[in-house]
Amino acid sequence: MVRRIAKPNPITSDIDSITRKHADGSGLLATMQGRAQNLEWSAVMPLATQLAKSIAMLLAALVWLITAPGARLALALDAGSQAREQDLAAPPDSEQSEPDNGASTEAPYARLSNAQLERLVAPIALYPDALVAQILVASTFPSQITDAEGWLQIHPGLSGADLGKQVDQQSWDPSVKALVQYPSVLANLSKNLGWTSELGDAYYNQPDDMMKTVQEMRKKAKKTGNLQPTAQLNVQEDDGRIAITPVDPRRRLCSRV
Repeated sequence: MVRRIAKPNPITSDIDSITRKHADGSGLLATMQGRAQNLEWSAVMPLATQLAKSIAMLLAALVWLITAPGARLALALDAGSQAREQDLAAPPDSEQSEPDNGASTEAPYARLSNAQLERLVAPIALYPDALVAQILVASTFPSQITDAEGWLQIHPGLSGADLGKQVDQQSWDPSVKALVQYPSVLANLSKNLGWTSELGDAYYNQPDDMMKTVQEMRKKAKKTGNLQPTAQLNVQEDDGRIAITPVDPRRRLCSRV
């Protein structure tokens, strides 16, 4: 009887070899874990890289959405508004260096000498006190004087109470309205408007000097005999001051006007 000899199986031989090499079992387990870790890292790294790229793209998309056209426009407008506020808060040097001179461009008033004041008040110094006062105040409104004189020219038939009633409806200063009762005085002031304006400026800026000059002119006139009482005017001197008043206060006109 022939006895058959079995040939060794190569697969079984490898297993047996590994088993014998790691007979205690721990070596086999360590070998398998090492191979598994190598396979795991080789698979994870590409995934991690792709994930990082995806996160970066997502953040970029979020930034784009936040700064969409409308939002970007709002941000630009807000930035422009802040820039304008800064410009207003710190104006250019040229604007800061310019003084505020106000709306008036007139030259500063130059005080007049006694001789200049005498020239201005000479035509009215010997009028009654009340009339002088009205003229001085009205001369500070030269444009109203021309308006009143023109108005009087187109209303020649008015007089007395009717004239006063119509004049009261006008917007002129009370001193100008009062002069309408003295047509010749009003016409003289309107005709010589340059002198009237100078008179008003001097009275506005040097009222006390103007009144002193009137008194000086009256004293000179009285000394030379050119200022005497009349049937219509009283001339009285009291404590160095000369007063000229109408004899009849109800009468508005006098021979000197």
